[in-house]
Amino acid sequence: EYFMDISKFLIIDRIEANSIAVCEAAGDVIKNIPLEQIEGNPREGDLLLLSAGKYIIDEEATKMRKMEISNLVKGLWSEDEE
Repeated sequence: EYFMDISKFLIIDRIEANSIAVCEAAGDVIKNIPLEQIEGNPREGDLLLLSAGKYIIDEEATKMRKMEISNLVKGLWSEDEE
């Protein structure tokens, strides 16, 4: 099985007050990032990288992580059915 290394990313946990992205970093560190420092349209679950002083959403890594989580959840349900 393949699990991507997400240690270099920040993961958006939630958006607060339409102004702050509350993110989880490696080691369960929480960082608050003002939305104006994030390029694009950030959403919960997006993976961010810091590049040239701005945070960018890594669309491909976000998609891969969501697929991994979906596969893990499917695996849990299929084991229960056996």
